Amino acid sequence: MQAEADMIEKKLRSSLEVELLKLPERVRSMPMSELLAKYDGNLSLAISSTPRRSSIRASGIVPAPCIRAAALRVLMPARSFAQRQQRRSIEMLEPMAT
Repeated sequence: MQAEADMIEKKLRSSLEVELLKLPERVRSMPMSELLAKYDGNLSLAISSTPRRSSIRASGIVPAPCIRAAALRVLMPARSFAQRQQRRSIEMLEPMAT
């Protein structure tokens, strides 16, 4: 019976840790007193008032070509990526030929 109770405790703790990791970092690191004082203990309200990180596209920052190529390589199928790279290299060589 004790072993079963210990197993349930471990599962509950593990589930709690997983759920806590789903919270934004700012809310996770917030002291309990701040959560209670500012948001009356309401996690949903605390999460909604937490500023989100802006995306790279929204910020106007253009990633370096090597980073962009690496991201494309991961997101695109290998064949599509190779075809795109081949087209780009041909496009870059065309102005040199004229």
